[in-house]
Amino acid sequence: MKIDSSVLDKIRLYVFSYCKTLPYGEVILEEEFVRTLPSIYYSYPFLFVYSFSDKLDKTTYEFLQKLSLIGFLIYRSSVIKDRLIDNDDLNKISKIGRSNYIHTEEVCSTSAVKLLNEIFQKDSSFWELLRKRKEEYNKATEWDRELKLGVVDIAAYRTFSDYKSALGKLAIDALFIFWKKNQSNKYNDLLYIHKSFSTALQLEDDSSDIFQDKQNLQFNYCLNILEEYRYAWKKCSSERELKTLFYKSGVAEEAILLALEELKVAIDVIRNHNNLILQNFLQNFTKQLEVKLFTIRNYKYTTEKRNQIEASFPTRSFEIKEQISIVCKNKSVNRKCIELGIKALLQESNNDFLEMKHIMWLPNYEGFKGEDTTYVGDVFQKAILVCFLSDLENYGAQNQVIKEIINKQISALIKLRRKTSIGGWSYLPEAMEIAPDADDLGQILQCFVSSNRQDLIKTYCTTAINTLLSDCSTVDGGIKTWIIPQKARSKVEEMQLLFNKTKWGEGPDTEVVANFLYGLFLYDAKKYSKIIIRGADFLLRRVEKEGFWKSRWYYGDYYGTYICTQFLRASNLLPLEIENKITSFLISRQNTDGGWGLSVSSDPLSTAFALVTLSGQQQNLNVQKGLKYLESQQMDSGFWQPVNFIKPRAVEPYKSKIITTIFVLRAFLNKVGTLSYGTK
Repeated sequence: MKIDSSVLDKIRLYVFSYCKTLPYGEVILEEEFVRTLPSIYYSYPFLFVYSFSDKLDKTTYEFLQKLSLIGFLIYRSSVIKDRLIDNDDLNKISKIGRSNYIHTEEVCSTSAVKLLNEIFQKDSSFWELLRKRKEEYNKATEWDRELKLGVVDIAAYRTFSDYKSALGKLAIDALFIFWKKNQSNKYNDLLYIHKSFSTALQLEDDSSDIFQDKQNLQFNYCLNILEEYRYAWKKCSSERELKTLFYKSGVAEEAILLALEELKVAIDVIRNHNNLILQNFLQNFTKQLEVKLFTIRNYKYTTEKRNQIEASFPTRSFEIKEQISIVCKNKSVNRKCIELGIKALLQESNNDFLEMKHIMWLPNYEGFKGEDTTYVGDVFQKAILVCFLSDLENYGAQNQVIKEIINKQISALIKLRRKTSIGGWSYLPEAMEIAPDADDLGQILQCFVSSNRQDLIKTYCTTAINTLLSDCSTVDGGIKTWIIPQKARSKVEEMQLLFNKTKWGEGPDTEVVANFLYGLFLYDAKKYSKIIIRGADFLLRRVEKEGFWKSRWYYGDYYGTYICTQFLRASNLLPLEIENKITSFLISRQNTDGGWGLSVSSDPLSTAFALVTLSGQQQNLNVQKGLKYLESQQMDSGFWQPVNFIKPRAVEPYKSKIITTIFVLRAFLNKVGTLSYGTK
């Protein structure tokens, strides 16, 4: 019999079915516990079985099935015990009832013993091993209280982790006894692997629960390291403050590196067994920890870079003393909300809008050659900002501060243009491995048009536009994301092409095509009419049947839908049937609080995208509810909270309160009518 996902699913169903027949079955299978429990805990013995036997017959499978059930019950019993001892989650305990929890633990433990009696004789050596594992587990519980009193070395911590997971070793013990063969070497190997795995798991758990363990006065090895290095972690009053210290001190990185060392040792040992299931399991856990290590290092290096940039700003600052005044025909719109948001945005010019800069860590081991592995990008963001501020002027906001900001940002954008024969703009200008792209070019075109600087397009954008249209167009009307010529490529362009093919793909990407075409349309709709029509057909073939567009580089369904709708509406190429589908889709996704969101909860950025997409329906009740939601979400500072926006890679979402606020204000301004700026 081959162990695959279908077999493990059957084991899980077997465990569920049995537990439902027990008293307090609904507590044993408590919804949150079941939902968050890793699937391996339903079939734990299957991890180790191939170390003892290459073949699984029916008798062995039935034994493993029952052993998996026993393991689940023992684990559930230990979780309930821990919760009761630590008074963890008092609300949940009080909701279910402390006495019900106590009875549930008794049912789990007695049922496990009953099942063990069915598979092991009274004189079996298994019972001595069971007694030993219980002693180890109880010892770990005692140590959990004692270890808080002093600094602990890694050897003691490994023993603690091993004892804390002692009941898990029962699966290995049972398999060893079941085969009744002289396989003590493999048995000892598995116990050693289990100790290393448990230590790695405990380190990962401690790094995740550092603040909760501090609050609950529980032992945590990461706090132990902070104490050893004499960091003042006890003075950290908030989770954010403690995690900042944890990351910046290097202790977070040290903890995960220790965990990876443990897993490396375990993987080296299991390679001597014919057990690919356990080997793959350990390798997958290693990958999870490597992602976590990347996240920690990314946070550390990007924070250092941000602080370095902030320190480089001159100490001068100005405060906008003039009052911003909105003349609004629509009395349902809260104009003070808009005024406060605009003032907050303009104030950010003091530090060159630092908060919206995207700082990324691109390490050398990923192929990037830069000496400074942290890169700063704000080309796309600056272009969005200029578009918005220029639109403020178009609404009637004539003010010197706005003009100065627009001119300064445009000058910066010109300097950030690539100094190559093609030119163009890259999302991270200093990362030469990343080619200039159509998305940034499209946003730049919109920026120059909205600020009435079409002359800059002729000077700085023509070559990039021509290369994109001649060398990067696809037969179906799409346009590739990266601006790289087909022939006579330079060494840098060859490197960029390789990165595109091996790391993030070449496109076309729907939302990028739409953003570029919109910029092209605003610049010269007549000259590029054929390209615009072909591009519109490409986008219309990619609309989902529900009435939205997916995005490759952005979170959720709302940005892609907004950017595609914006272009198709402006070019008068959006069929009424699709328009109606888009409206139906957005209305069906609106939450009861009036907002839209990336998940079941609403957020201001998704709501803003939905509202600007519905902007043609000014008196629509859904739009008014959405605007009311946005009013309720404004922070005291005048901003709206940052929300995941751009996804350059899965572990590193980009979000910005400035960008969120720009799109929220744009949603409001679609309702306002006339806007002015000056002294009240």
